Amino acid sequence: MKAFCIHKANGMRLVFPNGNILSTVWGTGSYSENHDYTTGDIIRDYKERIEEGSETVEIMILQASDTLVRRIYRRLAPHSNDTVIGYVSIKDWLWAVNQLAKEAEMKLTSQTQYPYYCFRREGTESYLEGRFWNSQGKQLAVVAVVNQFSNEQGDWAAYIGTDAPDSYKELDTCLYVAKWGCKLSKDDAKHFFPEIKLPYRS
Repeated sequence: MKAFCIHKANGMRLVFPNGNILSTVWGTGSYSENHDYTTGDIIRDYKERIEEGSETVEIMILQASDTLVRRIYRRLAPHSNDTVIGYVSIKDWLWAVNQLAKEAEMKLTSQTQYPYYCFRREGTESYLEGRFWNSQGKQLAVVAVVNQFSNEQGDWAAYIGTDAPDSYKELDTCLYVAKWGCKLSKDDAKHFFPEIKLPYRS
């Protein structure tokens, strides 16, 4: 994925070197000062509001560790259950960007045999185990998201999905599937990851 991309025609998407991804929008209908602006033509509205700008924006964290996502939500939207955070000032936006930028990179720590991968991020208690296939440029991944705590308690769940947008890297696809994939049943998940003994997350 490219580092800078136009996102939804009314904002931008940032892809950080560590793999974290942040959506920032301020067009018509977004939770920004332009929320209620309209001329009756949504494409024109997007264009005009992008060019005019905004003092506040709507953000959505598309990729980051669960620990970091919770930290950002606790500060910027402590009482919200929404997937987006609205009316973010430039000061808070810069803080969120800094938090996302400095998080340790998710790295491949082991590959026992193709297509098995394990990705970990330093300083966090969760990790990913993935099965990744690429056939004729089409990718498929089955990913276990494991929360393993120091007292040997925790849980896990597995997800299945396809290509990350604009990328052919194993890590990008595994991260994308972990965030946006379809959750597998416990029986199906155990077929791919029989060695994980923790309780399956409901």
